Amino acid sequence: MVFVSEAFTIAVTLPIFLICCFNVARIGEDRATVQDMIWLCIYMFLVISTCQSLFNGYFESEGLMEGVRFETADILKATLIVVVFLLVATATSIWVGNVGVKTLTSYELRDSSFVVLLLGNIASFGLFIVSVGGLANALADRLSKEEFYAPVATGFLAAQLVTCFLGAAYVRARPFRFWTAAGFALMVLLQLVSQNPFNTARFFLLIAWLPIILIYLKGRFSVTFFYMSALFGLIVMMPLLNFTGRHGETVKQALENVELPKFLFKIPYIDLLNLMVYAVQELEHIPYYYGAKTLSLLLFLVPRDIWPGKEILLGIELGNRLVDAGLAGTENLSMFFAADFYADLGMAGVILGAFVVSLLLTLYGQNRVVLIDGMDLPGFALMACAPILIRGPIGAVIALPFLVLVALWVARVVLCTRVATDAHMKSAT
Repeated sequence: MVFVSEAFTIAVTLPIFLICCFNVARIGEDRATVQDMIWLCIYMFLVISTCQSLFNGYFESEGLMEGVRFETADILKATLIVVVFLLVATATSIWVGNVGVKTLTSYELRDSSFVVLLLGNIASFGLFIVSVGGLANALADRLSKEEFYAPVATGFLAAQLVTCFLGAAYVRARPFRFWTAAGFALMVLLQLVSQNPFNTARFFLLIAWLPIILIYLKGRFSVTFFYMSALFGLIVMMPLLNFTGRHGETVKQALENVELPKFLFKIPYIDLLNLMVYAVQELEHIPYYYGAKTLSLLLFLVPRDIWPGKEILLGIELGNRLVDAGLAGTENLSMFFAADFYADLGMAGVILGAFVVSLLLTLYGQNRVVLIDGMDLPGFALMACAPILIRGPIGAVIALPFLVLVALWVARVVLCTRVATDAHMKSAT
């Protein structure tokens, strides 16, 4: 509120802020959880960014949508979509949390599994490099990369990440042995090649490296340290990684380009509401898609070559228009997925979508904990994936999080032994 330009901005953001506060207060943990990450992202993307940029119908941020005038009604409708989605999701989470059974199941990696993990990691790294067109293309900055078939490369990358996560868990949970430590060091080195800060999208770096940090800390990531780290990441690391990852600059060049005093009061690259307002404005002239957008999201793995009529996700569809208008440099723009539900069925789609999303997250995330070597690896992965899924467009970014979770499930079935039966969460802890 200190930095808002007008009272209207406070009225727009206050309901979302209060919902965030309520949900953070419900967590009741002294360590950071997936819910902390989800609500922090919503707070930063939909409250702070709006407070810093919205004034007199304009979003005064550099780049996307700068100088585009919006009607007050469109801004309020976009805000209402977000508020309704968050209220329904919150109510669903409370209901499922009260009536559902909270369980904890514990597994351990078999002693012989590390060799399989190491060989699988090396193989998946090699296949990833081949699938992106060779080592030179893999190491090129993002603007210089040649086109490659992303779905195949994403599958190999997911396998590489998961074998590294499990290798970290194996080493962390057992007494020091030189050969396992050396093997894990090799995994980390290979991951630094495939997911390095000089050519990898910032949020994908988070997916690759945050679980490793959480595994090293055994999940004991204090709430205070989490929020302080997140603030440092948003103000310092994200701007730096934008220059190193997107433009291939050195750290020294990136430091020269980052205006820290400016970013200290106006955190960049976290806009979401501006494109939501633009979506509302454009959808006034378009009939409902009646589930086509959501179906395209659910069947994201089906290539367009097989399904030529597959609907383009809203964020990319609007991105194409903004690129044609000269307002955006890429069509792959951030879009909160509630907008796709709105495009399908209006506010009824938002309510239904919020209910289903919250139901699944609560049932399979909050109420069901699966430990591997004493650590919640699926939870760590979800925590790392939450920012890119919320920022979106979800259809363009969901493949890697989905395949990481699938690979974790496969590895658990193949390489792990159950050491405790399902138990009520309270009695198990």
